[in-house]
Formats: sequence, C-alpha cells, structure tokens
Amino acid sequence: VGMSSVPLINVSLLPNGWEVRYDARGRAYFVDHNTRTTTYVHPATNTATPQPMIPVSFVPVPVAMIPRSTMQPQLQQPLIPQPVSVPTAEIAKLNVTPVRKETNEISFTLNGEKKTLVNPDPKMTVNDYIRTMTKLTGTKISCGEGGCGACTVTLTRFDQTLNKEVSESINSCLRPICSTNGMEITTTEGIGSKKKGFHPVQERIAECEGTQCGFCTPGMVMNMYSLLQQNPSPTSDQIEKHFDGNICRCTGYRPILTAMKTFASDAPSACKSQGSCSKLGDLEDLCVPNFQKYDPSLYPKPHCGHVLQLENQLVNQVEETTFSSTVNGVTWYTPTTCQDVYTLLDQNKPSPCKLVVGNTSIGIYKDDPCKVMIDVSQIPELTKATLSSSEAVIGAAVTINDLIQNLNSWKSSVSQETQNLFSALVKHMSKIATVQVRNVGSIAGNIMICHDHPEFPSDMYCVMMGAGATVSVGSSTGILSSVNMSDLVNMDMTGKMILSIRIPLAQPGQIFKSYKVMLRHTNAHALVNAAFNLKVNGSNLVVGTPTIVYGGLIGHPTRMTKTEAFLAGKNVTDQTVFNSAMSILQQEAIVAPAPTGKDAYRKSLVSSLFYKFFLNLQPSLPVNLVSASKDLLFERPVSFGRQQYPTSRAEFPLGEPIPKLAAKLQASGEAIYTADEQAPVGTLFAAIVLSTVAKATLVSLDATAALSMPGVKNFYSAKNIPADKNIINLSPNEEIFASKEISFFGQMLGLIVADTQRHADDAAKAVKATYSNVQQPLLTIEDAIAANSYWEDDTPPVQKGNVETGFRNSDFVIEGSVSCGSQYHFYMETQSVMVLPDEGEKVKVIGACQMVSLAQTLVAKALGKNSSQVQVETRRLGGAYGGKSSRNMPFFCAVAMASQDLGVAVRGVMDINSNMDAIGKRHPYRCDYKIGITKTGMLVAGKFQLYANKGASLDGGAPTGPALMSLDNCYNWPNFYASSKVCKTNIPANTSTRGPGWVQAIFISEHVIEHVASYLGKPADQIKAQNLYQAGQVTPYGQTLTYFTVREMWEEVKLKIKFQERVEDIRKFNENSKWIKRGISLCPTKFCVYWAGDNQAALVNVFADGTVQIFTSGIEMGQGLFTKVAQAVAYSLGVPMGSITVAKTTTSSLPNAQGTGGSVTSELCVQAALIACNQINERLAPWRRQLGGAPSWNTLVSTALQNGVDLQGKGYFDPANSPNGPCQYMSYGVACLEVEVDTLTGENQILRCDMTFDSGVSMNPNVDIGQVEGGFIMGLGIHMNEEIYYNSDGKLITNGTWEYKPPMAMDIPIEFNVSLLKNSVNKNGVLGSKAVGEPPLTMGCAGLFAVQNAISAARGAGYFELNSPCTVDRIQQTCQIDPKNFSLK
Repeated sequence: VGMSSVPLINVSLLPNGWEVRYDARGRAYFVDHNTRTTTYVHPATNTATPQPMIPVSFVPVPVAMIPRSTMQPQLQQPLIPQPVSVPTAEIAKLNVTPVRKETNEISFTLNGEKKTLVNPDPKMTVNDYIRTMTKLTGTKISCGEGGCGACTVTLTRFDQTLNKEVSESINSCLRPICSTNGMEITTTEGIGSKKKGFHPVQERIAECEGTQCGFCTPGMVMNMYSLLQQNPSPTSDQIEKHFDGNICRCTGYRPILTAMKTFASDAPSACKSQGSCSKLGDLEDLCVPNFQKYDPSLYPKPHCGHVLQLENQLVNQVEETTFSSTVNGVTWYTPTTCQDVYTLLDQNKPSPCKLVVGNTSIGIYKDDPCKVMIDVSQIPELTKATLSSSEAVIGAAVTINDLIQNLNSWKSSVSQETQNLFSALVKHMSKIATVQVRNVGSIAGNIMICHDHPEFPSDMYCVMMGAGATVSVGSSTGILSSVNMSDLVNMDMTGKMILSIRIPLAQPGQIFKSYKVMLRHTNAHALVNAAFNLKVNGSNLVVGTPTIVYGGLIGHPTRMTKTEAFLAGKNVTDQTVFNSAMSILQQEAIVAPAPTGKDAYRKSLVSSLFYKFFLNLQPSLPVNLVSASKDLLFERPVSFGRQQYPTSRAEFPLGEPIPKLAAKLQASGEAIYTADEQAPVGTLFAAIVLSTVAKATLVSLDATAALSMPGVKNFYSAKNIPADKNIINLSPNEEIFASKEISFFGQMLGLIVADTQRHADDAAKAVKATYSNVQQPLLTIEDAIAANSYWEDDTPPVQKGNVETGFRNSDFVIEGSVSCGSQYHFYMETQSVMVLPDEGEKVKVIGACQMVSLAQTLVAKALGKNSSQVQVETRRLGGAYGGKSSRNMPFFCAVAMASQDLGVAVRGVMDINSNMDAIGKRHPYRCDYKIGITKTGMLVAGKFQLYANKGASLDGGAPTGPALMSLDNCYNWPNFYASSKVCKTNIPANTSTRGPGWVQAIFISEHVIEHVASYLGKPADQIKAQNLYQAGQVTPYGQTLTYFTVREMWEEVKLKIKFQERVEDIRKFNENSKWIKRGISLCPTKFCVYWAGDNQAALVNVFADGTVQIFTSGIEMGQGLFTKVAQAVAYSLGVPMGSITVAKTTTSSLPNAQGTGGSVTSELCVQAALIACNQINERLAPWRRQLGGAPSWNTLVSTALQNGVDLQGKGYFDPANSPNGPCQYMSYGVACLEVEVDTLTGENQILRCDMTFDSGVSMNPNVDIGQVEGGFIMGLGIHMNEEIYYNSDGKLITNGTWEYKPPMAMDIPIEFNVSLLKNSVNKNGVLGSKAVGEPPLTMGCAGLFAVQNAISAARGAGYFELNSPCTVDRIQQTCQIDPKNFSLK
C-alpha cells in the first residue's frame, strides 16, 4: 500500500469471495462476502494481523480489492458484509493497550457514500445536513418536532449488546448530526429512483394510490423500509402499529396501509391480489396490483463497501475515542466512559449540561439554553439491560423500544405475575410518542424531561413509579444505588446522571395496571395517566401498602399516599371499601389548571381510572361490567375495507383507475416542492417576527440582539417600507407589517434575513417588541356578541315562504343553539416561498400558493412594479386545503421586498409554530335556531341566525354565503329564513378551509334534525328520511334540484349494511354493557358546487416526435388535477399516457386565471384542455382524412408540421351562470358510522364506516375514491379530534404537533367501505363528472352524531347539546358520569 509501516498482505492467498481492507489505524482486516462477516484473522494463515506502528491520526489508504473475476460465479452483485464483533481471543493476540484518542471529526455514510465532518455544529440536525449540505430534498421538514414523520429516515448502527446491525426509523429533524459517527443514514433517494429503479415500498405506495400531495410520502416509505430491514415478514398488525408516527392529511391513511400490508406475512389473498379487479354487478373493486413477493436480498441497503461500521466496531476494541465539537458557543461531547461524563459535568459547573441519547426532547422544548451537550449513547454500561431473579436492570441509555423488546423476550423466563407486569409495561410504553421517537429516545431521558419540566406528563415516570422502580444515580463523588422515583423529582441533578433503572419482579398475587387517556389513539401525550400496583391474597385482602400513581394532575406523577394507606389490609371486593377509598382519593387528588384547560375532566378521570382498576381486581364481573374493565384505545383490530366503483373500459384512459402521474417520484423524493427548488449560490433565508400580544399598540421594535447573532444580514419592519406599499389589498387597511395597531397574537411585525433558515429562525425570536395600551382581546363568538363587535356583512339572508306563519302552523316549536369549532389546515408543507431577482429588474417568485395570479398582483404592488415584471410559478403543493389561497400573501410580499432590497435570492419557510400562530384557520360557527315541526316530525319552518368568527381582518369578504346556502342540507323546508353576522375578534383572520361554510352548516343542519328526533322520541334516520328532498323541488336559495340521488343512496346504504339489524344489535349491546356504549348514525350530504366566474386555462403543445406537453392554470396539490387533465388530453387526442407531460403552473404561460380551490379546478382545467385539444384536432382533421382516416399519431403530427400546421392549442373556459340556480350542480353522498364509546373516559373508536358517494362519471376512480376517503377523514378530524385553543391572552396553545391532533392511521374506521354511485351521469359537469375534494368532509359529522347516539344510550332519553369537536373530555363530561354509580357487582 505504499507505506513501509503498514504490513503488506498477500492477496493471492485469500479464498474466493474474500477481500482485504484497512481500518482507521492502518491495520488489515478481512471481509468474507460469502458469509457477510469480518475478521482480523487471515483465513489462510489463521493468524491475526499485527498492529502497525503508526500515529493514531493515520488516514486509511485505498482498499486492496480482489479482482471481480475471482468472486464466486453465483454472486449476481457484490455482497454486503455485515459487521460481527471480533472475538476477545483475537484481541488478546494483539497484546496492545487500548489507546485514548480525542477527535473533532465524525464519519458516517449517507446512502452508501462516506461523509466526514470536521467540527460539526452541535445544533445541526440530520435533516439540516441532508437538505442543506447534500441537496438531497426527498427527506422533508414539516413540523420540526418529531410529530409528523415527514422527516423520517433510516439509521443503521451496530448494536454491541445484540452483536448485530440494527436499522431503525428516526426523525431526522430531531437527531443531531454529531450523534451519527460510524452509522449509516439512508433516505428515500438511497433505496430507489426513476433512473436506477424504484424500491418495492416506493412502487407499492404509488400503485395503491397511497400518495396525494406526496409531501408525507418519503417519510412513509422510509418508515416501512426501516421495518422491513428489522423484519422482512411483519404481520399486518405490526405494520399498522408501526405507522403511529406518520401524519397524512390527504389520503385518510387507508390506501397507505393497504400498500404497506402487501408486505405482511398474513396478508389475505385479496390484499396481495391475483391481478385483475373482481367485479360485483355494476361495480368493480379497487384492487391492489399483482406485486411479486418481497425478497429483501434483491434490495440490499446502500453501503460504501460497508467499511465504516466495520472499522469503527473493530477499532473501538483497541482504542477509546472521544469526540467533541464546538460551534457558536455550544459544545458537543461523545465520551466513552461514565468517568468521562462526570469529569465533563464537573468541568462545566454551574452551567447546565444536557445528557443526550436521542435528543427527542427538542421536539417539545425547543429553546434549550444548555451550551454543553454530552452524548452518553456510546457508553457500554448505559446501554445494557439484564434480568436477574429479583429485578430487571435497565441501563439509562437503553431506548424505549429496546426496553420493550427486552421485556417481551424475558417473559418466557419469569413468573406469571411478572409476565403480566411486563405485558402491562409494554402495552403502555408502546403508546409513548411514536415508533421513531421510541427507537432513539431513552428511558432515563424521558424521566429527566419530567424531572426538569414538571408539566411534562411522562408516561415512563408514571409507570416506573407505579412498578416500584428505583434508579441509580452517579456522579464524581460516588453512586447512589437505590433512589426512589418519588424522591428523584426533588433531587438536584447538577453534576449527576442516571445510570440505570431497576424494576423489581412481581410477587405472587401482585397486580399491576396502568392507563393513559389522550386526545387520539396514538402519538399524543397523556391528559391523565395512572399506574396501580397492588398485591392481594387468596382472601382478596390487600397485602402491604399498594402503589397508586397519577400523572397529569399537578405536575410530576404523584402517589396517592392516603388512599394507599387506607387500602392496606382491605378487601378489594367490598363495595364499601371501594366507596371509602374513592372518597379519600377524590379529596387527595389535586388538579392544577392546564394550558388547554379540561380541569374538570381531568379531575373526573381520577375516579374513572380508579374504578376501572378496581374492576380488574374482582374475581368475576357481571356481564354488563366486563367491557368497562378493558382499554378501548389499546384493543384495536387490524383495519380493513372495500372500495368499489363503476367504470367504462371503452373510454380508457379516461375513467381508468390509474395512479397519479407523479406518484412514484413523490415516493422516491424526486418530486420537487417549493422548499426543494434549487437556490442560487448566496441565497439568504427569511423568518417572520410575530407579535406576542393580541390587542395593543406597538411602540417600538429592537433588533439589536438579533442583528448581532451569527449569519444575520438584516431586519425589516414597517419603518423600512413606504406606507402605501405596506398595505396589502386582502381587506381594508390590512398591513404586511404592523406599524402601530396590534390586532392579534402572531401578527407579523418584521422579517429577519440570515444566511441559513435556522439562523433566521433563531434571530427572529431575539427581536424585542415594546407595546402600550395592552387590552383584553376578544377571542370567541360569545366575546364578539357581548361586545357587539362585527364586520360589515353584505351577505343577504336566504329565505323561502314565511317562517312566522310556519311557526303558527306547527304542532311544536323548539329552540336551541349549537357551535362548531375551528380547524387548522395542517398542510404538511408549511408556507414557503423563494424570490429571485431577474434581469431587467424583473422578479421571479417560486411559491407554495393556490392563487398565482393573486400573488403576482400583490407582490408587484409591494415592490412598485408592473405585473409583467413579476413571474409567479408553482410546481406542486404539499397540501393546501384553502390555507395557501390568501393568508400567505403578506409573507410572500415581505420576502419579495427583502430580496429586492438586498439584490439576492431570499427563501422563507415558516416553522410550524409561526405558521399556526400567524395564519388563520377554519371559521368557528355558532347557530341559534328556532324550528317548527308537526307531530310526525315533518319540518314546517326553520329560522337560523349564524355567527362566524372571522378574526382580525375580512380576508376578501364575509365568509357566510356558502353556509347560508347549505343549512337546508338534504331536507325540504317549506318555510325557511337564515341570516348571518361576521364576528370581529383578535385572532388571525380565518380563511377558506376545505369546504368552508358547507362543513359547518351541514353539521348544524344535521344537529337540528337530531334535536327534532330527540324531542319527538323518534329515530333520527326516520326523521331524516321523511324530510328528504325530491327531484324537482326548489331550495330556499332558488336552486332547482333537477336530479336528487340521495334518496337512492340512502336506501342503498341501509339495505347493503343491514341498518335495522345493526340498530337492534347495538340496542342489545348497550343493554348488556353499562359503561361502554355503541351508537350509529346515517348522514346525507348535498353540496352546492359553483362554477360561475371561476375561469381556468390550458395550453397543449404537440411536439415533432408526437409527445405532448400541457400547461394548466390549476395547481396540483394532491387532488390529481394533472392526472385527470392528462387522461382527458390522451383520450381527446388519442395518444398514450406515456407520451404526455404536465408542466408546472406559471403566470408567464397562463395569466389572469382564478385560483385553485372549491373542488372544481380539476374539471374546469380538463374542460379548458379539451377546448385546446379540439383546436388541435380541428387543425389535424384535413390531414387525417388525407392520410386515409386512421394514420399513426406520429405520421399525422409529422405531416401536419411539414405543412405548417400550428399544433399548439390554447383553451380558456369562463363558466357562465347555471340556469338552475346559483349552483352548477350538486354533489351528493350518504355515510353511516358506528362507534364505541367508553363513557368513563370519553375514549372512542369508529368500528365501521359505509359510504356511497355520487361522483357522476368518474374521470379516475382511483383518484376520486382517494379524495372521498381523505376528505371524509379530515371531516372526522373537525368533529372528533381537532381542537383550536387560545388562552385568555390570545396566544394559540395548540400551535404544534404536541397539542394539535389531526387524525392518524389508528383513528380511521376499523372497517372502511366506500363506493361510488353507479349509473350516475352529471349532465351539468365536465364529461359527466363531479367535484369530490370537499363534499365528503361534510359527512364527517356522522362520527359526532354516532357518538351522540351512544351517549344517549348512557344518559337515557332527552335532548342534550353536543358541540363540535366532541373530544374525549367533551364526550365524557356530556355523559354526566356520577361516581356514586360505580358498582363492583
């Protein structure tokens, strides 16, 4: 190898399939590709290679390789060796003393390529490195909190305890790059691409329509890939549970789970598919393609010769290397011994040091003041877990998932009581955070978060305290071997660290049970958690003192010592004992106010959970109490369902259920989003500065501290901008930067520009604002009503007949009020824009927006330019749902002004907290109503007063028009009057959110019908059915229903699902279950679809080689717009889909179009494209005839071009008013939901959903069913999970994934059946199709009404109000549970 100090190896003696390599010290080792193992022993001479006499800083020389020809012939490709530990005997032969070495370098591999970093930034995450240093943009950044999974990558490390390589999914947004030394990072680009072939996971998620906007897809792919690396044949249950950390706002999860379960060992044949779709009558099943059985050996991980881990694993056995790095005053250390840690802790006193394993705490506590970070994950004694005859000893750095695996593996060697203990711990710990967090988050880390932050509701602390665990704490002065968990909370841990956690094994008669109540099934912190540990003898008497722990009440988990003392020696089957213990517990348990409230609920859970535990202590239970002893959220079967659609194969590719065009590129990370666009050298980054009060006068802004921070270039505020350019024409006098008046918490005050996004974000927080005249803000509709605070609303009332006469003619008149809360859009791609100076003082804006023409106009005004000087383009959106229509425009303008001032490109990507603080959401609504009905339940008259919370600005006008026109839903009101008021409050201006107004109004309408049914004591489905419209009737807003398919679907659904039988089954279930109740609800929808004024355009270019390029004015944001347009063009021109590409949307190609929204842009762009195709076909017609009538496409194109024919078509479609009323047509649907509710806790799950939707003649059933499912699950989120909560100061508490909870994969219906209505033709639509994006959301309220039906079974007859969302606390409190009824018999 060219150096005399390095021993030469005789390569010729090596057997076939072997090669020699050199480690970091220059010492030879051998790789056996046949067995994928490594050794220091020469395979021919059986002697260990000597250690060279070289400096420890020696850099390894190039590897000596065996010629490929000498490899064994059966090897199709170079095998990848897996590392194995070097036997101690071989190390002993070396006769060397381990060398202590310090370095400021780390090395790791990224997609098989070795990377070496010198003095890396301790604050740099793996995501930062991947996206900014390597320009691999497949790995996304969304929440930056470890709460959404978009950033998921695979991390491969060598586990010395298991003596094998381990691959795990991690959140790259949390993992520091400093902690990856010797590891392998794999991103979606590393496992497959269009060029080198797609990986089966990428392929299947695309083929199964598991991607819509696609922003979450790379994270989904890598999560599944990681699971397959661990277990190539997982079960369906394991797969579903593995997706507890990945959010998808678009798909509703069903198609993603369908795709992933094709890898399952127990997947049914229907899931693995035998090829063609089955056909049932006029409907076809949406089937999974016929995938080949997954063979992991065909898809090896990307390695760079697998050298790195082997070198580190081998070298670490002969030297101890510590790593440190300091950047911007923050230092990272990676010591190898506990003594090293003690030294570092002592050296840095009194400054706080942060001990790190997974660093997952930064997802919650982002502003960490620690300047010293110590990675303890490489200390062997901290990563071990052992089991003895009396206890399990868990090293402090053992991860949560490793502990789970250890506990499961130990069950076979312990007593039944200990098996039960371990099972209970595993079940609870499996609900901590997510797979990605549990993979790297340590046990001690979780405990220490709670130690340092009492408000953190640590499940680990709670269950360990309940299990009687103790901890060993070490420092330079010695070791405390047995610290009680109750004492640890008050221990000063400065200079100390946890070494291990000791869990005592269970004794005979010992019973352990724990509970966690949260806002959704997975990935949610505990509202209240509890652990109970009690020992009983054969006489059911409590032996000794039990342990009762509650968390989430007053901070740290707390033992209920008075209750414990009372129960000692008592009989657990005695009702009197239980009652007395409950009384003591209720007095002892103190509940402190929480940021999101729910104080009364949390207090009531103390009693409910104690009761559930006592039920588990009973030797036997009556039938009606058995279900209450179970954990509803922990016991969920694998989801399944059926998707059916009608189709006409004769018109393919139109109507063909094909995947979206870019689906595979989205899966492989090759699809480009705004923040992925290549930026020129020197691009700067922007972050917004937000107000920290809701109603005040801005006195001054001080950016001095921010401007002195690393990388900061400038600060902009209203003082830097002429007043006229600071006004943005979204509503009267709305400003880009607040100049004086502060009208909501989160209002944009300024903009920081820096050299990186992280530097900009950090500096934005350092800008200090001074306020005066701080006032109590108006936040709710009730606040606005009390203060008479309204925006001017010129929306006319909707009326029909005479309601006063109707009331006089009614048998009964009832009144009520109901409210519907807000909802965050939760687009996975936060607000993003890049502005680039162009030649001739032009500007290019690359933005994530739904309205490129509006962006062009507003940016031009802000910059003092003409619109022709501003080009706006959008390639695709990572979700939008109305949230990228207008409220992002101030951000766009601010970034554009900074770019113009500095003369360089400036990019801005909002973090999720700023995004949620600054951008408005769905409008909250309240409706006060008065209803007249007959004795039989026929509707006579309805009077509705709507209130919409608009917020601090009008954002283009009053939002109540669609709501007023949707209050009738599917029901015929002879007399009807509805009016609205728009509330002016101190929250961000609420804005369009998927189905704006329709969703709230249809919920209100269904509530009113439920109220009528309750009043009359009749089934709600009966009242609904008898009041449904009939075709030809006219709505209160003058729309003639030329056709009305709801009646047909209503009967079809009821017949298909055997509705009456299920109602009876539910009644019987409820009779035999005191605390767990079931409910069912049927909900129809009538969705008014508008076309008028929504002009769209398309440009179709035919090239000389016959390929076709399409430009549309519509934005692709997951709804399949580009795919449908391409299908229509392929059908119209008669060309194959493979010859068509759709270009990104830009104002330069198609100016002056309306934005994308309202569920109609796809069909309108299709119509525009068909107009363009008709132009081309008309020009080609003479040449087609001349060539015999049926020439090949390429011949026809070539001939036409040779004869000067223009093969560019421009289509512009400006819809006229509908002759039947304000709506072009109606979309209809019917959904039936069955739910199960634990009335003791409010927890619930959706057992089944059956839905039929009238989509007309679907242009693509694959896309449309995906839209129906995704929209419906988003609708469920509105009414079941998602709660927007402002505190009294106007600060949004639910401004991130920690508190805001959209549905996840385990929240969808267990059985989820969707069908598209057969024989439906929409004569008023494009090609007979209908809008599908928004209408299904309106049926999501069926979940709430099914819950209401279940609550009614618990409460008994009588009306009660259940506002939306019906979160667990609202459900339980509405059930009016009385602990006096807690019976044990």
